[in-house]
Amino acid sequence: MNVPIFDGFGRHYKGQQKKLELRKTENNILALKNTIDMQVRQSEITVNNAIRTLEVQQKNMDLATNVARVVKIKYAEGVGTNIEVTNAEDALRDAQTNYYNALYDLLVAQLDYKKALGTLGTE
Repeated sequence: MNVPIFDGFGRHYKGQQKKLELRKTENNILALKNTIDMQVRQSEITVNNAIRTLEVQQKNMDLATNVARVVKIKYAEGVGTNIEVTNAEDALRDAQTNYYNALYDLLVAQLDYKKALGTLGTE
């Protein structure tokens, strides 16, 4: 029977190594959780900002529509110029383009939010 009395701290070293690996894994899990939480919060903020931008662009488009309508009436009654009509219609097209870009940005932000939550494609 041969039983070693002194193993050169090998068993102690292996135990310490396992504890270190466990702590490292726990830290990695915590870091991942924090990263996911940050992505979700950032996505929420982006969605809220996109909603506000869309609302502003909607108001701008409504205003440009109203201005174009008034300018066309003025032109029809002979008080406005053709240049005013052209400028108003250009401004309306710009406002419409900005609105659709804001709508697209909102849809992308909502998809990013669902992706951050992990619910994309589960609906």
